[in-house]
Amino acid sequence: MRNDTFDFNLSDGVTRRVSEEWRVPNLTTFDGAGVLKSITRCVSRSCIAATGVGTCTENLKQLSTVAINVANMSVVVDTLGHYCDSLNSLINTDMAGPGVSITV
Repeated sequence: MRNDTFDFNLSDGVTRRVSEEWRVPNLTTFDGAGVLKSITRCVSRSCIAATGVGTCTENLKQLSTVAINVANMSVVVDTLGHYCDSLNSLINTDMAGPGVSITV
């Protein structure tokens, strides 16, 4: 999200090296709002289409309709903040691949 408050000075050697090693994109053209919109749309649709992976509240189901901007970040953060609170870890026996079994 761009609100012109960041400073990323590539003239500093360490900053430039880390930026190159970590492949940091040009932050002045990075579409943070677009990334957040994709995330909120995906989570919202997963709650509408199925049960989602976390707790699907009505606010979460409607999150894709919220405008993504600096003024609305508290709405997005508050809504997503507890999405995974009730998430239980599940063991997927097929994670190792088909036909793999472990015997103890």
